[in-house]
Amino acid sequence: MNTRWSKAFLIGLFAFAFALMGQVNMMYAGPVAIKAPLVIFIDGDKVKFSTQPFVDKGTALVQFRPIFEKLHMDIVWNKTENSVIGSKEGIQVKLVVNQQTAIVNGKSVKLDAAPRMKDGSLFIPLRFLGESTGKKVVWDQANYAAYLTERSEDVLFYPSGKLMYIGQVIDSKMKGKGKLYHESGELWYDAEFVNNNVEGPGTIYYTGLRDGRDVTGDKVVGMLKNGAPNGEGKYYNADGALAFEGNFLNGRPEGYGKYYQNGQLVYDGQWSDNKYHGQGKLFDHGRLLYEGGFKENQYDGYGKLDMGDLRYEGEYKDGKWEGEGTFYYSDGSKKVATWKNGETLYGKKYRADGSLQYEAEFEDGYPAKGTFYYTNGYVYKGEWASQPFGIGTLYKNDTVIYSGEWYKGQPKNGDPIPDLPDQL
Repeated sequence: MNTRWSKAFLIGLFAFAFALMGQVNMMYAGPVAIKAPLVIFIDGDKVKFSTQPFVDKGTALVQFRPIFEKLHMDIVWNKTENSVIGSKEGIQVKLVVNQQTAIVNGKSVKLDAAPRMKDGSLFIPLRFLGESTGKKVVWDQANYAAYLTERSEDVLFYPSGKLMYIGQVIDSKMKGKGKLYHESGELWYDAEFVNNNVEGPGTIYYTGLRDGRDVTGDKVVGMLKNGAPNGEGKYYNADGALAFEGNFLNGRPEGYGKYYQNGQLVYDGQWSDNKYHGQGKLFDHGRLLYEGGFKENQYDGYGKLDMGDLRYEGEYKDGKWEGEGTFYYSDGSKKVATWKNGETLYGKKYRADGSLQYEAEFEDGYPAKGTFYYTNGYVYKGEWASQPFGIGTLYKNDTVIYSGEWYKGQPKNGDPIPDLPDQL
């Protein structure tokens, strides 16, 4: 049933189509200029040719091998007869170069044009090949394209005459399995339709810009509702690489999902509105970098960060250390600290053997005032700048050694203390 629909129905249908475009956040720039050569689609997939199709005296001729292979036919070339045979279950087609008669399942069939050689490739009539293999050939003259589809499927056109839909139509509505096309001829949906709405499992093919990124060639395979991914699905980039698998809501990741780059897992966890949100794991080239809470793509709540030689375990807020947390160093030492807006307010540093190295208030990320414990028994209480600096008191075995002003690790107004180390 080839139909150009009534004005009232098409107005409603276009409203549906534009609503779908809004649902998936696409910017569609309108029809593109149609250029030769002829473009061929089989079941919605564009056929790639090394030598392009052409039209001669009203007959479209195409390179035979890409078509046969796309139709999953076995190919046998007979050099002696200068013939080719394509076959699959229930179908055998034989064509001879420069002969206008073909053999289909043992019966002779007259061709519109004889197969011919061109640029080293055999070209055969497209309509004959489609119809002899159980397909229906649909022409889209406005886009200079031809579609080979199932014979049982109906065809709908835009008012411009361009192909709009191939699939099941019931009671004048898209209902059942079908393919919806842009006016430019590119496939838009291969999905289930219910009363002109995309509902159920299917594939959406993106074009143009989405969230500021060119997504032409990207697609989502999964559950669709109201024209957008809703439920479980997988997002593939134009190169076929899996980018996301998980749950969608109105076209955007929501709930649990996994994000990939260049074939490697980047994030595994909860999402909200296309952002990391909730509990998740972040990976760096296959290595677990962070595990814990996220809020709008930022570390938030309790989490563990592994930077190789340095690990952190504790609280975050808006991507920064906030609250209680512990740094673990590669030498076995650790720092237990209180954080505010990514800066240490107060901390305790422990050596690898578990002994306390210092407990101090911090300024600008460094210990500034507190109690500092030397390995040879000295204890310093006071102001600090990598060593005693300012006002403070030095003890040994609870005995005051010096109390007053310090400068670069030694008493400023007293005798030097030779066995006081430069470092803790």
